[in-house]
Amino acid sequence: MAARAPWPADAVWFTSPEPKAARTARLLAGRDVPVVDDLREHERETAGLMPDFVEAVGEAFANPYSEIRPGWEPIAQTRSRVVAAARRILEEHAGRDVVLVGHGTAWTLLAAFLTGTEPDLAKWQALTMPDVVTVEDNTTMFGTRPVQR
Repeated sequence: MAARAPWPADAVWFTSPEPKAARTARLLAGRDVPVVDDLREHERETAGLMPDFVEAVGEAFANPYSEIRPGWEPIAQTRSRVVAAARRILEEHAGRDVVLVGHGTAWTLLAAFLTGTEPDLAKWQALTMPDVVTVEDNTTMFGTRPVQR
């Protein structure tokens, strides 16, 4: 993935604190990457495998203000946390390309916010590990509608 990177060499990088994200960020950036706790994934306490995981996540998106499973963060709370973290990062690095390394549900929420669209669960389900979501904004952060690829 690093060999066909869609980001410029001088991009600034940030990662979720989760070990898989931090390791991926370090491998792709070729150096240590600052950790931002609020970029962590949708918090989901689960005991073992969940055979209905996809349905449960769909239910979480359909009921964004509810804890749809015990120990699951309401999806609206995830969105608020991740969007606020991205906003801070982008404001602090205005005019720079930013690479955020994290997780599918969090990025689905962030991409929907940045593009002014509803979260796309089909795209969420189609994500692979690792994968890239690109949102371009040639004007100002949150000012005009960026384009998602």
